[in-house]
Amino acid sequence: MLQSHSLKTICSAPLRGQFDFLQKRRTFSSRPRSESEEADLEAARAWFRDFNQSTIPTRISTTTGSRPGGPGGQLANNTDSKATTTWEFDTLTRYVPKVLHEELRGSRYFARRSNTISIQCATHRNKTKNTSETHKRLFEELSRLYKKTVPGTTDPEQKKKVDDL
Repeated sequence: MLQSHSLKTICSAPLRGQFDFLQKRRTFSSRPRSESEEADLEAARAWFRDFNQSTIPTRISTTTGSRPGGPGGQLANNTDSKATTTWEFDTLTRYVPKVLHEELRGSRYFARRSNTISIQCATHRNKTKNTSETHKRLFEELSRLYKKTVPGTTDPEQKKKVDDL
């Protein structure tokens, strides 16, 4: 797979955009993995089998309320219903497999300056519902990152079929 710095040196500026798809494609490699890589992937698979919204404890997050912007009449201007929940990155990674750490750091919710995951929600008129919605969004983001990063396992029967070819 070509690295982005090598694409920049190979391609002129007008052609560079045409090769972006190479950087964004998920690659599947048949190269043998080291034992530690395979162990990390297996640990991630075991974690995901038991993963649910209560896997990440709510006590490690900090939620603040603020007034949501935009239309909504008098109620929107008088109540702090918008919820912003933050998780310290180093604390959150204790509950997430190692193979997801870099992907989580690249997430749209990652705040570089504060080294936190920060999720905002103002969809409900209630701060408690918005807070639970932020936790739901973290759960969905972790699930999405897992599915993007960790390949499935190949059963022995399928491996035998491929070997026979």
